[in-house]
Amino acid sequence: MKLLNFRATNVHGYLNYKIDFHERLTFLIGINGTGKTSVLKLILGLISPSFNYINSIDFDEVELICNEPNKRQIVITAIKNSENNEVKLILQINDEDPLEGVFNRISQFQLNELDNDDSNEKMRFIIEAFDRHEVVQAIKNLTTPLFLGLDRRVYEGQQIDKMRQSFLFRRRYRHYPQNDPLNISLMEIQEVIYDYFYFTKLN
Repeated sequence: MKLLNFRATNVHGYLNYKIDFHERLTFLIGINGTGKTSVLKLILGLISPSFNYINSIDFDEVELICNEPNKRQIVITAIKNSENNEVKLILQINDEDPLEGVFNRISQFQLNELDNDDSNEKMRFIIEAFDRHEVVQAIKNLTTPLFLGLDRRVYEGQQIDKMRQSFLFRRRYRHYPQNDPLNISLMEIQEVIYDYFYFTKLN
């Protein structure tokens, strides 16, 4: 699969993107806070697809256009409905009828209302239901782009999402203030370190 174009509106409430990927190499360059990591997470959220990334990042609409070696054009779109706290995931392949699915989002505040075990169980139930949906299964059957990890190993997008899920079910810092940029940065570093050592041991 080759990525062609990514666009997103109102990411984190104020960021808009339109990125055309070059034939061989594309660099995302910007100062801290411009959303480089958010762009990567949203792309991964669409092509894995990953409930974790789609749920955790605020946006109005994101769209990824790509193609496969057989020249099929693939458009994956996620549209957020703020009134119902839902997100619609759409897969369009060439001129075929689109596949659609609507999923409830869950906020960190809602998870904080539960104890750790209940929170983990609720997230596991939601992710399993998400993964069983027809549109999610269809996207999973596509050829996923490869990603180079910090350990210099190459991973498929779905492997990265499994890494993320494994860590979410184990972490114990959900009572830290989620609106503090320092806490968020430290938690992301902790996730990266955990992923590196956990999957290095597996391999």
